[in-house]
Amino acid sequence: MIGAVSGVCFAALAAGAVSVLIAPPRSLRLSSLGCAAVMVCLSYLSFRAATAGRTDESSFLRALWGGVGGALVGLLVVVVAYVLFRQGARAYLAHPVGLRFSQVTLGRLLLAFLFLGFGAGFAIRTRTGMDETNG
Repeated sequence: MIGAVSGVCFAALAAGAVSVLIAPPRSLRLSSLGCAAVMVCLSYLSFRAATAGRTDESSFLRALWGGVGGALVGLLVVVVAYVLFRQGARAYLAHPVGLRFSQVTLGRLLLAFLFLGFGAGFAIRTRTGMDETNG
């Protein structure tokens, strides 16, 4: 369930980044292109975790700890961006996915990075049936 929900969220963000590249025929934005590539990869990993993930307790705990680590990384990114750029961080982080500055508050940005960081960490650390390692 966690993998499917985070996969949908990452796919929606990838669609937002692609729409910034396609809809208005402006100059190529490398930040949107990079964001779209990362979001497509994370969406794939999340859907793979949702469909082929192992359901034993040790695999779930491993993925859960990965999710907690991802949430901490998301929190760290928002805090560092806010310390370095203050209110400009909202524009730097929202513009590549097609959001306006006024749509993104610092609280929403913090929650988004916490949830998406958890989803990314969970999906990356989920073992699939095809994994051969036990460690």
